[in-house]
Amino acid sequence: MMTCLLVAWCLLCFPDDVSQEAGQGLASSNTYLHGGEVGKSHCTLHPSVSWHEGAVAPQFLAPGQTPKHHRDTAMILDDLRKTTREIHEEMESRLPLGRADLSREVYRELVLRFHGFLVPLEREILKCPEVSGPVFDYVERLKQPALEADLVALDLSDRAALAGTADLPKLETVEDVYGCLYVIEGSTLGGQVISRSLREHLGIHPENGGAYFSGYGPLTGPRWKEFLARLAAVAEREGVDQKAITRSAVETFQSMNRWLFPDTPSSPPVA
Repeated sequence: MMTCLLVAWCLLCFPDDVSQEAGQGLASSNTYLHGGEVGKSHCTLHPSVSWHEGAVAPQFLAPGQTPKHHRDTAMILDDLRKTTREIHEEMESRLPLGRADLSREVYRELVLRFHGFLVPLEREILKCPEVSGPVFDYVERLKQPALEADLVALDLSDRAALAGTADLPKLETVEDVYGCLYVIEGSTLGGQVISRSLREHLGIHPENGGAYFSGYGPLTGPRWKEFLARLAAVAEREGVDQKAITRSAVETFQSMNRWLFPDTPSSPPVA
């Protein structure tokens, strides 16, 4: 049965026996340069969040106080999984990643497409203050360094083309950003399966063109769990629109689908 990048996005948690064979990727970076700065924030902060010198201060409820829309982590993720299932399965049926007959040329083209979509998307993500700080720092999870290393290894640097704003999902609120991150961080799980397949069938590993799909290597499982905890904390805040998180996840899938497969018709707005 075909395995692909998206197979693990349906999981509510990642199994403890994360493969140790995927190798160390290059997905972590301590800096992110975009014209010398991250850019101005356009991510609406929830009123309960204080912002000081780039850090998000954790908020605590008074004894006996319960969030108005409280749901535990499993329920939030179950809603995301069910709502994104259709678009998830559509992409899974079209991506040849993980198949034994995947050619090197097709793989190179897919790496180009992923680079073109994720690099500008990460620039937008980093404009949100709630992804940079001591509680959760997406800078440590950037996919750009690994993708750029893959372009060099696969001799593709001169063919790189980035998606424009119109090709990306809109990230205007905290809910938008975390719905998008659910998709992006979830992709690292399926990447572990793909990484093993690339090594087996094409001889591609993290050092010669497979850095992106190796994700965080043996840290992939723990980092996914850390993200889920952060996502749940954001979703359970008073006043946060949990449905908006789900809508953003679907819209991220739709945008990625259109970019990877330009013949994909436009999808109607998510209700």
